[in-house]
Amino acid sequence: GTHGVLSNEERRALRVLLERIADPAMWAGIVGTFAMGVQNAHPRVIARAGGVPNTVMTGNVTQAILDAVDMLSPGTADSARATARARFAKMLPAIVAFALGAACGALGFRA
Repeated sequence: GTHGVLSNEERRALRVLLERIADPAMWAGIVGTFAMGVQNAHPRVIARAGGVPNTVMTGNVTQAILDAVDMLSPGTADSARATARARFAKMLPAIVAFALGAACGALGFRA
C-alpha cells in the first residue's frame, strides 16, 4: 500500500504491542511468573523430608478441611482418623503461615 507493508490498523496494533512491552506491570508479571516457576520446581529439585507443597494452598486448605471433618466425624475409622490427624498436623503450619502472610500483605497494601 501507500503506507508500506502494514495497514494503519496493523501499525496501531504494533504500536500498542510495543507500548505493552515497555510496561513495568508486564515485566512485574513476567518476573512473578518466573518466581512462581522456581517456587514450584523447588520441592522437586531440592527434596526435604516431610515438606508440604507451598504452591497449592487451595488444595492444602481443602485437604485440611477434609481431614478436620474426618477427625471430628464419629463414624470415621481409627486408622483413617490417625492418618487425617498426621496429615493435618503436617499441613497446619504452612496454612497458618500462608494466612498470616496474606493478612500482613493486606494490611501493608492498606497502609
